[in-house]
Amino acid sequence: MKLTPKTPITFGETTLPLAEWASLCDRSVPMVLRRARHGWPLHEALLQPADGQRTGAQEWRWDIPYEEHLAAQHFIRDHAGGATLDEVAEFFGVPRGVVRTIEVAALRRLRRRLEVLQDLEEVA
Repeated sequence: MKLTPKTPITFGETTLPLAEWASLCDRSVPMVLRRARHGWPLHEALLQPADGQRTGAQEWRWDIPYEEHLAAQHFIRDHAGGATLDEVAEFFGVPRGVVRTIEVAALRRLRRRLEVLQDLEEVA
C-alpha cells in the first residue's frame, strides 16, 4: 500500500488521514512518510523523536487495547493519584519524551472531540 498524506490510518477506533495523525503528534508528514518507506511501523514513525533514533517504544505492545492490557490497568490502579512521566516511561519501557508526546496527542484529540460535541449540542 502506497502511503500519502491523505491515506486513512486507523489506531484503535480512530481513523484519520496520515497528515492529521502527523499533525496531532507534532511530526512532519515527509518525515513520517520517509520513516514508513524505511520499514518503520506507523506508530513508531509518528511517535519517535524527530532525531530519527528509535527508542525502546517497540517493547510496548501497541496492538493490545488498553481494556485488554492487564499490566496497564494495574499500573493505573496502583497510581490512582497519578504518576510522573518518569514512572510511566519506566513502566512501559519507553523514553519520557515518548510518554509526553502521547500525552500531548491524547489531550489534543480530547479537546477536538469536546469541541465537536459542543458544536453538536449547539445544533441540536
